[in-house]
Amino acid sequence: MTDAAAPSDTATQAEWRWLGRTATNLAIVALPVTVGFVCTMRALMEFAYGGQIYGAGGQPWAFGEWMISYASGFVRRGLTGEILIPLAHLFGSPAIPFLLVTVACAVLIGLTLVYRYAPVARTEAVLMLFLPASVLFPLWDYNVVGRKEQLVLALCAVLALAGRRGAAPGDGVKGSLVVGLVAAAMMLLHEGLLFFLPLMFALLEMGRPPGSLGAAAMRFSAMLGPPTLVFAAIALASGPIDTAPLFQAVPEYGPGMQAWCAARGIGSICWLGFPTSFVVGYVYNIGFEGFLRAACLIVLQGWLVTALFLRIRGGVADRRTMALLAIGWGGLAPLFFIAFDWGRWIAAATMMFVILAPLRPDLPRRPLAVLVLGAAILSVFTVGHLQSQSFEIGGPRLAKSLIESAATAIAP
Repeated sequence: MTDAAAPSDTATQAEWRWLGRTATNLAIVALPVTVGFVCTMRALMEFAYGGQIYGAGGQPWAFGEWMISYASGFVRRGLTGEILIPLAHLFGSPAIPFLLVTVACAVLIGLTLVYRYAPVARTEAVLMLFLPASVLFPLWDYNVVGRKEQLVLALCAVLALAGRRGAAPGDGVKGSLVVGLVAAAMMLLHEGLLFFLPLMFALLEMGRPPGSLGAAAMRFSAMLGPPTLVFAAIALASGPIDTAPLFQAVPEYGPGMQAWCAARGIGSICWLGFPTSFVVGYVYNIGFEGFLRAACLIVLQGWLVTALFLRIRGGVADRRTMALLAIGWGGLAPLFFIAFDWGRWIAAATMMFVILAPLRPDLPRRPLAVLVLGAAILSVFTVGHLQSQSFEIGGPRLAKSLIESAATAIAP
């Protein structure tokens, strides 16, 4: 019995050693990234509070305004704005139709996970569902559903199912072009999906044998080309927007912030500017200490997600893998500057890892379970829009909204 247990013990010890080395190496990288990120944001905050937010010719810097419209309509919301938001008014609550969309996506993603991992059903696969990007995430904050996250995760689920059936998704330039055309069509629902496509490309590329850089560049161009053209067309075709709903969306500090902006003659740009949109709004609400805490939590969450993904793939951390991860995270980077919904971006990225990463059946369970559990605990502090200092969880708001809607429906 002792001899039989020795290989397992050795494998477990090796797993712990890998975890220690990975923690050390990623911490060395994460520390300067965190410091640089926070210092950059602090400088931008000072720049914003100085009131000098003007572009060429003294005109307000309006980059990104067309993406931040909260009104229904094609701009930003796409067809979801034309359908879901009016449907929400019909029901009397945004929670009900958005929740239905979320349930549909959750069923698709859940079936994908069960089908994809059936031969190697593991405790870790179940635990990963409790990470911030899990199908449970919308229950924490229903305001995020019916948006770009659900679209990109549904697309990943379809690609994963196609790969399981032997049709390698995005295989070759033609296959990548097909994926790109599908993604371009889905961008008519929400153009913000574009920022997640580099990560999707990176994850799909990791599943292929290493090849020439030129071939990878061709696949990248084929997959990202059509969506980028659609993105540019929407940006050029979009007209002026009403910024009043932006301030009304956050009654806790929206009116005060609107008055603060008006007093300095910078109008809506203090909300809509890129990248000062979330800097001013977020710091105005919680102060720099809360901003610093949020930045550290998000970087740590990203570190845990990356380490977990590398371990599930077999711990391969060669230059190709790290370069692909850099492409994927780099594609998401603009979202962290456009808006302060940081928990959402980490959430969607995590679930993309869950859907597209193959599990190894020979991994020792205990060390990996510790890593997954740590990420799950940390996710409690990073979900939601980060609109309050305590990172308010939206589950109670959802329950309250549903109860009020039901009471209104049955009231005489």
